[in-house]
Amino acid sequence: MTPGAGEPLWITDTNRLWVGNGSTAGGVQPLTAGGGGSGTAFPTAGVQEGDQFYRTDLEDWFFYDSSRSKWLSMWSGNFTGESPSANTGYFYLDAGTPEFRYSSAIGNKWTYNIVVTEMFIMTSGVSTCTLAVVSAGSATAATVALSGARTNTASGLDSGVLSAGDAIGMTVTAGTATVKAFARAQYRRTST
Repeated sequence: MTPGAGEPLWITDTNRLWVGNGSTAGGVQPLTAGGGGSGTAFPTAGVQEGDQFYRTDLEDWFFYDSSRSKWLSMWSGNFTGESPSANTGYFYLDAGTPEFRYSSAIGNKWTYNIVVTEMFIMTSGVSTCTLAVVSAGSATAATVALSGARTNTASGLDSGVLSAGDAIGMTVTAGTATVKAFARAQYRRTST
């Protein structure tokens, strides 16, 4: 078993916590790779990929993601949307109920700051379009393009920090098919 980056894995035989880095089977044990510990501020010197740190003021575990140069919470969340027909603009949170459509004011409102780390787009037929995650109705945070295909995934994204409380939604450019989308975000809990 290879847990995803930041995914915690508790081994009951040894009563030890391991954390995934996305590539090592069984994960990597926390507080290794040159750093770790706890406190009220993240370490800045000597941090390496996969380092673990417990923020005592936030009561949360974080791991250092060197590809994004950010401390990310071990916890993540997902959000989805769909466009029930070939149209442009905001996605519906649920295609069966058009009154629940993303907008500049309606969207996923997160308790903490987030970073979009992965997106997936799937269509009912071959299509060309671009899916975007937008913050507060205007700022494009992350995109994934589809060009003459039915699916595409963008992983390893670094959207920058999206603010807690902003309406986070999804939009799509003109496509030729029904579009469904998925995005994953890691919690930040702080802006630094």
